[in-house]
Amino acid sequence: NWGVDGIVTNQVSMARRAVDGA
Repeated sequence: NWGVDGIVTNQVSMARRAVDGA
């Protein structure tokens, strides 16, 4: 299901951005 993959990828990307911005 690409929908689930997209959500997981989006969450990971947001988490990495948060870490980079911290």
